[in-house]
Amino acid sequence: MANEIKKRPMFTQGFVIMPYKYSVGSLASKFFIDLRDKKKITAAKCPKCGFVNFPPRSVCPKCFSKIEDLVELPEPGLW
Repeated sequence: MANEIKKRPMFTQGFVIMPYKYSVGSLASKFFIDLRDKKKITAAKCPKCGFVNFPPRSVCPKCFSKIEDLVELPEPGLW
C-alpha cells in the first residue's frame, strides 16, 4: 500500500455531438398521441390472430403479422 500512486480525477470541458435520431414508429406515435390528447390507453390488436399487445408493437409476437390499428383498453385497473 505504500507504493500506491494517488490518482486524481481529470476534468475537461467540451461538447459531445450525437448525430442520431430515435423514432418510435407510426403505431407507437399513435399510442402516445392518444394518451396525450384523448387521455385514453390503447393497445395493438393483431388482425390475424386477435392477440392484444400492450404496449403496442407493430408486429404480432405470436403470429408475426403486421399490426396497423389500435384498440382502446377498458378503464385503468380493470385489465
